[in-house]
Amino acid sequence: MVEIPVEWREHLHPRRGGAAGPAAVPDADAARRAREAERRARPIAARMAEHERTDPALGEAVAARLDGAPDPAGAAAVAAAAVRYLGDVDAPAFVDAWTLDHGLAFAACALTEASSIEAGPVPVRASSGSGAVRLVAHASIGDAPRGWAGELRRTTDEDAFPLGRWIADDRAAKRLRALLAAAPEDVYRDAVARVAAHRGDPQRRRTASYLLPTETRWADEALAENAHRQPLGQDHVLASMSTAAHAARVTWMPVTPAVVGTLLDGLGADAVPLLDIALRRRRRQGADDTRPILVRALLETPDERIFPALLAGIGEQGGPAALLEAADRYPALAVRALAPLADDGTTDGLRVAGLLRGLLHADPALVVPAVEKLPPPPPV
Repeated sequence: MVEIPVEWREHLHPRRGGAAGPAAVPDADAARRAREAERRARPIAARMAEHERTDPALGEAVAARLDGAPDPAGAAAVAAAAVRYLGDVDAPAFVDAWTLDHGLAFAACALTEASSIEAGPVPVRASSGSGAVRLVAHASIGDAPRGWAGELRRTTDEDAFPLGRWIADDRAAKRLRALLAAAPEDVYRDAVARVAAHRGDPQRRRTASYLLPTETRWADEALAENAHRQPLGQDHVLASMSTAAHAARVTWMPVTPAVVGTLLDGLGADAVPLLDIALRRRRRQGADDTRPILVRALLETPDERIFPALLAGIGEQGGPAALLEAADRYPALAVRALAPLADDGTTDGLRVAGLLRGLLHADPALVVPAVEKLPPPPPV
């Protein structure tokens, strides 16, 4: 079983059934701030809902929300109007209000919707050929003409800075994921069932797969899509993964205790190929700052695949010590993994042979698995 370092656990993206992390609770004070922001934004959202270019479904959802119905898309759209035009909104606080007022399933649906809602016109590309985007700003809401705020719509590839990027704040998506992970089983299954109806585009599908990583098919779909404008980043995609097939589709990862620890939590030993890829890339780039994180993750993983990964870095500072520590922790695995590499005519092979001799001297019972892993002798 993979052991996640204790000091990493406070940084994890929690998952249901995974390693325990800090407890998450809704913040009543934050919820009050969000309710006040929604109250101030309601007139703006009402005008935007009537705009000729507003997505009809979003317009109806806003109308339902303003009439008091618990409509997640409507709640997300009103929040989008608040974030876009009030200017002083603590956006993650909407998660607290949605959770306390309507429950976790509603909050999960609303945050999923928020990931692909934009308030205002589609940005117009500059015609100068510079590639810049011309942005339209509105400074006040006082006596502005009807329709001044523009429409409510879904995110497009023209949105260089998606409005929904606020959901990537740890106090929004990550905390809601933690609340869902700790929820009673019936509450969690209700959230899964209800969020399933709100996965209408790549942004929402990525968000849903992050919030509810038990749904492996959702992660399959999110990994297969390459939408340009995503409020959630690569760290959230990695945190959604739970199978070796998921890991096989990824070739790059940010290396932090949060990401690496979450990979170990979700993938277990199937994270080793990704850790190996990351180590090799950093070796080519001469980047040593994150190497200790990757080596630590390998050392906490009882799997034969860690030994070739560590052996590849044996010429680096600390490389021999890491390989020796892994062999001391998992001697039987070390013998099985390294026996075929001993005395292959290379310097590394000689080092491996010396390491194996030490292991076999300390525990002669390891001779049998060592012999089983040796290549057959050449025919006479």
